[in-house]
Amino acid sequence: MEVLLTNRSGILQTPSIRFGPILNKLPFHFEDKSENSGSIETVDIHGEKVQVGYSRFREFNYVLLTVRSLLEEKTAWSLFRKELLLILLVSGILIYFLSNRLAGAMIQRIQHADEKKDLAFRELEHSHKLSSIGRLAAGVAHEINNPLAIINQKVGLIRDLIQCSSDGTELKGMSESITDITRNPDCKIYRLTDEIVNAVVRCRSITHRLLYFSNRMEPSKEAMDLNELIREVLRVLNHAFMERQARVDLDLAEDLPLLHADRGLLQQALFNLFNNAVEAIPVKGKILVSTRMESVKTEDLEQLEGSGTVFVINIEDNGEGISRENLEHIFEPFYTTRMGYGTGLGLSITYGIIQKLGGRIRVESELGKGTRFIIYLPMRTIPTRAMP
Repeated sequence: MEVLLTNRSGILQTPSIRFGPILNKLPFHFEDKSENSGSIETVDIHGEKVQVGYSRFREFNYVLLTVRSLLEEKTAWSLFRKELLLILLVSGILIYFLSNRLAGAMIQRIQHADEKKDLAFRELEHSHKLSSIGRLAAGVAHEINNPLAIINQKVGLIRDLIQCSSDGTELKGMSESITDITRNPDCKIYRLTDEIVNAVVRCRSITHRLLYFSNRMEPSKEAMDLNELIREVLRVLNHAFMERQARVDLDLAEDLPLLHADRGLLQQALFNLFNNAVEAIPVKGKILVSTRMESVKTEDLEQLEGSGTVFVINIEDNGEGISRENLEHIFEPFYTTRMGYGTGLGLSITYGIIQKLGGRIRVESELGKGTRFIIYLPMRTIPTRAMP
């Protein structure tokens, strides 16, 4: 902006960059001489549009002028407008991305909450199913045990009769003497009674598992070395590992604190899992057993009692794996993928034991890649629940 002084005739009294030296006449005139002040738009000697503000002195024959370029004003406004548009554009982009991130985070939280709710409903349904099957199993086991006891007693009586008939006494209604039968090295009656006894023993084993499955007694607690307990169970199954020529790798964390749990129950759970692993792997297969401590929260493991640091046991094999369809039913009683072999109670009992110890068990598997069971056991001594 420039300040000039002229007389009322428009003759410069001071030099001007835009209108020339002193005594140069302005290229414009003041239209309304009655006004003491005002402004007009004109062009300077360089052809640039300018705005001229003027004010007349009443007592003197002079006029004070202020001159500013309209181009500079437009340029400043243009720059301001561009900066404003840039700020708005950047702000809009930031708001867009932030809103997307927030919306994505909220959607993930909602999905996670829905998954947790579905998992809780499935666990509740599974617990109710186990409870109902447990009551049914107890009744069935008791009903079956009575006929089994009678069968076992009658088989023993038959054997006693055969043994006592060694003096040659003949059974009425039979053309062949018992003595001749018992002296026969390929005695058919003995073979049949052996088969009956073996069948009774197998049925008793199943009913005992059923009775254990329905057991509601609280477990006892004792302090134990988890790693040593794992080694003990593996030694029991050493013969099975040798038959399969299996390789068992141990990755047991050192300096684990003592675990407070029911030793017998945990032994049975580990035995079932190790036995399943050795049956699942091929000849010269591999089993990996590892232990560690891990920090978890209650919401991460729905049925884990308490939160904080827990014991984690991993049992992994390189067997053929389990399909997704079978994986959903793996802990259900009497469910087995080995048709004609096994009772389908081992993993159900294991699931119940881990729950009874206040822990949680998970299974991960994929066809052709093997199976991994993960057991979480609470570290602190806490009250335990009864098995459903």
